[in-house]
Amino acid sequence: MIVTCNKDNKRFIAIVLGAPSDQIRTNEAKKLLDYGYNNFERYTIGSKGDWIATVSMNNSPSRKVTLVLGEDVNVLINKNDTSH
Repeated sequence: MIVTCNKDNKRFIAIVLGAPSDQIRTNEAKKLLDYGYNNFERYTIGSKGDWIATVSMNNSPSRKVTLVLGEDVNVLINKNDTSH
């Protein structure tokens, strides 16, 4: 069984193989999705338009390009991780 769910702007996919019945597969998939939603949160590491760096082009200090994010950049992190 493969299921996907999108809630609170977070998408998770659960895959359950080898379970002996449809009911067990359904219950295990639900447990996996609940675990994801209960233990992970979206963390924004950069927003659209944020400046990232200025780099020189072709080894020429007079030719520089500014790198800017074209869209928001998010990752999922464990809610219990306090290092962010």
